[in-house]
Amino acid sequence: MDAASVLCVAARLVPDRTRLSSYSMVFDRLPCDEREFIEPTVQQAGVESVFTIADAAPVDGWEGLRACHESLPGWPVQGLPIQSLWPLLDEARTRGVRVMLTGVGGDAVIQGSPYYLADLLTSGRWFTLAKELKRYRFSPHVLWFWVMEAMLPEWACKLGRLFKDRVRGPSDASFYFGSKEQVAWMEGQQLPRKGFPSASAWQEASVVVNPTISLAFEGGWEVLGQRGGLEFRHPFYDARLVEFLLSIPSEEKRRQGTTKYLLREAMKNVLPEALRLRKGKAEFSPMIASWLDSMAFDPGSLTLTRSGVIAASRVAKVTARRAAQPSPLSALVLWQLAVLETWYRLHFKPI
Repeated sequence: MDAASVLCVAARLVPDRTRLSSYSMVFDRLPCDEREFIEPTVQQAGVESVFTIADAAPVDGWEGLRACHESLPGWPVQGLPIQSLWPLLDEARTRGVRVMLTGVGGDAVIQGSPYYLADLLTSGRWFTLAKELKRYRFSPHVLWFWVMEAMLPEWACKLGRLFKDRVRGPSDASFYFGSKEQVAWMEGQQLPRKGFPSASAWQEASVVVNPTISLAFEGGWEVLGQRGGLEFRHPFYDARLVEFLLSIPSEEKRRQGTTKYLLREAMKNVLPEALRLRKGKAEFSPMIASWLDSMAFDPGSLTLTRSGVIAASRVAKVTARRAAQPSPLSALVLWQLAVLETWYRLHFKPI
């Protein structure tokens, strides 16, 4: 929805729409194809639509992943390899495109913080809080992570996490360095709470400045631009827009389980309704799973496990769990492990 909003707003601002085109990756063999949302959007915007088929895998085994890393060696962890975008960039270059607008940053600056529930509690708006919690069926998970953790002192939160790990065990996502180290690292990416008017304001600002989010914005786009001779611009990261959105309470951006509520309201009669009211987004785990299928995971042979950085037993559990019951999370975790392993081999002497 973020990129679609940028496209439709640009179409209204640019007098000559023939200067605008929509460039999209589509898939013929994978379920993450988005044509059903793209086509009505470009029709409503009144601009040309250019599709590039992205079924060809940029990753073929460990050597293929190494080749991906060598094109962007400074990144230890990334999502989709930048090679996935090369067909789209090549098409844009042949058509004489010079500037590309993206929807990058929408998730960071306008999604809204779930800590708005804690804000409702501390400000005495209990009736509104009850209506919001009803939407989540008064889930204990929501009550703890979105209300209590936003209000309790850090020592109490740590006790709660310790209790959860003892009862339920650590999640797949924490297997890299163990849950304690992961929590410490995540806390290091957050701003100090002091000085912020609410828990949600603090959490939103921490997301905007988080290097794991801004890295994708600051580091890789220059490499992409060099290949296609393009200049990328990210309207959601405009300093004026970020400052404005951070000044708005999170409850205006997240309501009744709907994120980006403010953006959805602003895009009435601009975006097609099916897209504007859509709750989910494209889910790329099938693409990642196809790359993982070309790679053999032997926990004992990984450089990271032999170096003692990651426990081989935890890697074995994740690979076994994915083999028994594949899920988007298990695919993402193994993909990030493969990316980190490749980066480690490139920059450190393998054992």
